[in-house]
Amino acid sequence: MATLDDLPDDQRAVIALLLKQGQSYAGIADLLDLEADTIRSRAHAAVDALGPERGRRLAAGRRAEVADFLLGQQDADEDEDTREYLARSAAARAWARVIVGELRPMGEDRLPELPGAGSAARTAAADDDEPRERARPPRPRGAARVKKPEPKPKPDRDDDEADVEPGDVRAGPPRPSSRLGGAILIGVLALVVLGAGAWLIFKGGDDNKGSTSSSAVSAPTSTQAQPTPKAIAQVNLKGAGKALAVAQILRSGTQTAIALVGQNIPPSTAKDAYAVWLYTSPTKAKRLGYAPPVTKSGRLQGVAPLPANAATYKEVVVTREPAAGQAATATRPGPIVLRGPLKLPAR
Repeated sequence: MATLDDLPDDQRAVIALLLKQGQSYAGIADLLDLEADTIRSRAHAAVDALGPERGRRLAAGRRAEVADFLLGQQDADEDEDTREYLARSAAARAWARVIVGELRPMGEDRLPELPGAGSAARTAAADDDEPRERARPPRPRGAARVKKPEPKPKPDRDDDEADVEPGDVRAGPPRPSSRLGGAILIGVLALVVLGAGAWLIFKGGDDNKGSTSSSAVSAPTSTQAQPTPKAIAQVNLKGAGKALAVAQILRSGTQTAIALVGQNIPPSTAKDAYAVWLYTSPTKAKRLGYAPPVTKSGRLQGVAPLPANAATYKEVVVTREPAAGQAATATRPGPIVLRGPLKLPAR
């Protein structure tokens, strides 16, 4: 049984987008230009990993059904059917209860109330030992849904192995995840969680004269609703050894930003720092800012706005700069540790 912190990056990011932001499988897939089934598969793998071993006696189809229910991805009829199933099956209820407990730090008020034994609605006399979960607020109108196949009919028994099917493949540890796929999701998650108007994590971006600032650039203060950020391009950056990064270029209205996540990056020290640049040559480069310190985890990440002329640059690069450079006027990038080709679509 895993915890949220044990999940692969891409699975944890999907769960956060579903529960923190109220997104749908289709909504996340559209944001990332992926298949909705891919997002759903990652969500189900995460829920399986968070559940206790005993719950793996349940059929895979039933686990998927309960996962959709807990994550708010069912329509009214599906929701009712799942509640009736949970009311009948003590094993499924027990499995769902543990998962709700694991998801609560991330789910806040979006987690559903679990039904008690023998009833689709909780009663004071049913399952008094179950913690009371908060009710899930109604899903916004127009939210996209992904229809799932109808589960095979199963006997309405209420024992631990009521839903075991011949040949059912039981869930194992969290499924391996693509390092690049996890980085993409984490990068997009950073932007979505911050909000469409809060673009900056990187510090000290260049102005037109090459000067820098040691403080973070303030986010726009407008309260006007912004469109959901849309991924319009991706940059895969490679370096020495296992070091790599993914940058997602995101657009919201007239604003464009870069969300970058790196993995297996050597830790920074008190004497140096990582900077992110738009790059064509040593004499044509624009610093977007300095990333937060890289720790032993080897993760580098940040979000920053892109200038209007970003398409005139050929690459995104990450460099290692003297720490003193953050307070100076460095106009050329230092040693490049990661680089990847930049191709932006026409507006």
